[in-house]
Amino acid sequence: MFVAVTIGIGILLIILETILPGMIAGAAGVALMGVGVFTAFREYGVEVGSWVLVGSLLVLILMSILWIRYFHKTFVARLFISERAIRGEAGEELPPDLVGKTGTALTRLYSCGKIKIGDQLLDAVTNGEGIEKGAAVKIIRLEGIKIFVEEVKE
Repeated sequence: MFVAVTIGIGILLIILETILPGMIAGAAGVALMGVGVFTAFREYGVEVGSWVLVGSLLVLILMSILWIRYFHKTFVARLFISERAIRGEAGEELPPDLVGKTGTALTRLYSCGKIKIGDQLLDAVTNGEGIEKGAAVKIIRLEGIKIFVEEVKE
C-alpha cells in the first residue's frame, strides 16, 4: 500500500508541476516516486521492484498524455489560460497605412510602450527619445511588427 500511495502522489505532484511555480512539486514528485520504487525493490525483491518501476513509468507517461490532451478543456485550466486573442501571426507585416497616423501615448515611452490610434491599442517603440504619457505621437515607420513613433511637437 505504501508503495502505491507514494508513487501515486509522486505522479500527481509531477503533473501538477505544470501549473505550480518553483519546481518544488516536481522535485517532491520525483523523490516520492523514487522512494516508492526503492521500497518495492527492498520489500518485494528485484522482480516486483522492476515491475513497479516499469508500471509507474507507464502510468506517468499515460497520465502526462491525458493531462496534455484534456487539461486545457477543464474549468481549472481556464484559471491559468488567457482567452485574449492575439491578432496576427509572428512576423506578419503591419498594414502600411498606419504610417503617418497620430494618436496618444498611453504609457511613458522610454524605448517602448503602448499607444492608442483611434480605437486601436498598439505596442510602439521610439528611436531612443522619451515620450511622456498622454503626449501626442505619430507613427513614422514600420519594421516588420515594430511600430516606430515620435512625439508630435505642436
